[in-house]
Amino acid sequence: MPTWTEERLNSAIDEKEIGFITLDTNIFDQYGCNLDYSVFSGLDQFRDTHVSVVFSDIIAGEVQAHIAKDASEKAAALQIALNQYRKAWRRPEDGPALAPLVDLEQSSTDFAKGQWDAFIDAIGAEILEAEGRVSFNELLECYFAPHAPFAGKGDKKSEFPDAIALLALEDRARRAKRTLLAVSADGDWQRFAETSDHIVVVGNLPKALKQFNPGGRLHVQRLVAQLLRGKAPELSALIDSEIDSWLDECDFTPDGESEFLLDAMPNSAVREGWEVVGEPATLWFDKDELVFSLDIDCSITFSADFDLQILDSVDKDYVSMGSTAASVTETRRINLTILCAATEEERYEPYDSEVARRHIHVDFGRIEPDWWDD
Repeated sequence: MPTWTEERLNSAIDEKEIGFITLDTNIFDQYGCNLDYSVFSGLDQFRDTHVSVVFSDIIAGEVQAHIAKDASEKAAALQIALNQYRKAWRRPEDGPALAPLVDLEQSSTDFAKGQWDAFIDAIGAEILEAEGRVSFNELLECYFAPHAPFAGKGDKKSEFPDAIALLALEDRARRAKRTLLAVSADGDWQRFAETSDHIVVVGNLPKALKQFNPGGRLHVQRLVAQLLRGKAPELSALIDSEIDSWLDECDFTPDGESEFLLDAMPNSAVREGWEVVGEPATLWFDKDELVFSLDIDCSITFSADFDLQILDSVDKDYVSMGSTAASVTETRRINLTILCAATEEERYEPYDSEVARRHIHVDFGRIEPDWWDD
């Protein structure tokens, strides 16, 4: 169906045309596949309502694969660090003995499945199996035509998971004679929805949830207006603290350009300032709690240390050409979730905040050794 305006979506929600809501894998990726974030746990607002949260088994598998991959990489990095520490400090213990609180033998696949199963139970979601819902002939017809989500050029084979997921979701909505609201930043999902009678796509989760929570709009507007006027010191301090906490743990990847081989090590990331951009979005709202999403542009100074090396063509060894430190200030768009509790005065006061923590790359530009200009 054609792209819906905000007014059309509001009307569909009011008329209870929307029977289902689902998320694409890229929405989970925007939040680092951290299923503990409030923006995801807020999906439990649809429990016992006329709107069901559904996920294709394809999406379920992809999200678990992303969680497992990240967990596996972090465990491998920790194992390497522990081995290096053991050798440098001449310790007799092996890695697990040096880090008794960490189970380095745990399966990352089992960990990811446990995370996903707990998430599904918490929000009361339904998993749609593709088998029995997706016709092989229908899939081939989409592939060879090509119809969305298959692209007209490029590697169409990579679109098979999306095609299976979308056809299964469409089948569920068609059988129920309802509309499914899909949240995806993928243009192919949007193109598929334009030809579907049962699926409509919006580009981000806060925008989607906002339409289901009009009652919280005035409270959110009041809080943000106070923030913009400098009259909300508690909220401002919460945001500062959450950004600083994220930056303290931010293991960003530094990069640069040089005639030499670069071995880069992140040093620090420091908040310089921030400003609110765009409109806030109410994620959920009831008599006890108000949760909303806010985008800010944050100015951050990143610092990194670089070791510069060249390859000795005779010995085939890397030779150090010195080192240098570099810093750069960039503006990054950050999404925050603000949690507020109801007060006796029928207002809502912020008590916690969460930043969508994602790994970031920082380009430091031209990197030269300290002695280069001597």
